Amino acid sequence: MNIETWEQYKEYLPGLHKDCPDEFIYLAQILKENVFELIEKKKERQYHIVYMMNDAIESFLVFENAVMIGAYETENEDSLQGTLDHVGDDYILSVRQGNSNSFTIRFSRLTLENTLYQYHNIGHFWVKGDEYLRQINYRLGILQDKYQFLNKKVCTQDEIDLLSFYEFAPLRNYICVSWEKEEPFITSMRGIQAFLQIAQEANDSSMEKWIHRYKKRPSKWNEWVLTKMLKTVRHKRVVDLLIDKIAHASQAYIERSFGEAEDCFITHCRNSIREKICNHNTHTVLEEQPFSIGEEFTYTFHLLNWKETWIFRNVKIHSIVLKGTNLPVLENEFHQRLDEYFTTVLCTH
Repeated sequence: MNIETWEQYKEYLPGLHKDCPDEFIYLAQILKENVFELIEKKKERQYHIVYMMNDAIESFLVFENAVMIGAYETENEDSLQGTLDHVGDDYILSVRQGNSNSFTIRFSRLTLENTLYQYHNIGHFWVKGDEYLRQINYRLGILQDKYQFLNKKVCTQDEIDLLSFYEFAPLRNYICVSWEKEEPFITSMRGIQAFLQIAQEANDSSMEKWIHRYKKRPSKWNEWVLTKMLKTVRHKRVVDLLIDKIAHASQAYIERSFGEAEDCFITHCRNSIREKICNHNTHTVLEEQPFSIGEEFTYTFHLLNWKETWIFRNVKIHSIVLKGTNLPVLENEFHQRLDEYFTTVLCTH
């Protein structure tokens, strides 16, 4: 364990020492941020704590050969305090949950379990307008998160290269979550160089010239111009090339699995959508997925209907939300709503 890191976190987990494996630093981080969430697997004598959960990664700290005394109260939102003891070959984590509850976990080993997933076909639409640009920010943001917390061990070189695009304010201005509205975005030289290169790849000399101007004089005016250029038809090749690079990096990973029946249901829905949109080439589809464990099954298909004016590129979103455990009923509901949507699309044309 790095001495500097140990000094930084030892106050959040008394008993932590410099000879502890790095996984105990992750445990201290969880206690520091008060995001302790315990999941029990009784048959395997394991307890899991969520370390990081987003569309690109599900990461857990796993207490192996674990025995708990007391109980973790899932509905108790009070802050937690933990202490660590080392007894023989075992560790003991003692946790106080507010003033009303406490428990201990005795375990032989703490490991980090990471499962990495595809994320290029995921869609979340929290902010209206220019949604396809906001999705780029979202995907780059979850890459930034997993790299920040777990570094190169969970990122390919393609993903590390993509992080530079997240440091370009004209793109970041297309915020994907409302709480970023007041946040000023700083452009780095890495971000400028990344966009210069992709503009060259796209043979977009006009955008390349404006990026050079922005590099020499990073004024708010030049930033605003480049922000608007990204949403225009004329410069769509740059945006599409970046989307393709993200998709290529994402495809190195597996798709989420929710169980045999659920996976079969999702496949049927996907096939039905593909059959429909092959006759409507202005449409693409994104999905909103639950995590693979610990969540009620809710699955959303977002149908993106692309429109181009002589200046701007726009997209309209139609969402089909499916929630519940009765899969045959959900599949019937899905087909009905899908047919209704495309009937409406045909009528409007």
